[in-house]
Amino acid sequence: MRDLSKSVYRHGILGRYPKFDSPQELLDLFLDYVDYCIENYRLPNIAGFRCYKFISKRTLFEYERKAEFLPVFDLIEDVLQDETINNKTIDAITKKLILQSKFGYVEKTENKNIEVAMTPEEAERIITEYESKNR
Repeated sequence: MRDLSKSVYRHGILGRYPKFDSPQELLDLFLDYVDYCIENYRLPNIAGFRCYKFISKRTLFEYERKAEFLPVFDLIEDVLQDETINNKTIDAITKKLILQSKFGYVEKTENKNIEVAMTPEEAERIITEYESKNR
């Protein structure tokens, strides 16, 4: 079990919010969290990162709005997607659900338009046959 008392004070749960002096500092903290997840067979995620580093949702959101931090948040999302895709401890269906719900993946479907040339009389005959069979 981790001793949280020093971390809680240092990271702001008791009143001080964490301050990142640079985007690199935030990225390093996130990558530390990813290493922790890999070592402990956990799937990294933003909520887990915030809990692990004692960062409030509001604080992280404030940094996400700063232009100089945007590339780091793009990279964080890429790392999270990559960790989900390449995770060997979760099955394919779970991966698919995570990728769809968290990262906006959609299933690709093909729509094939088939053109059939027929006269109006042939179309009427087919419709009449269909209706008579389904009564």
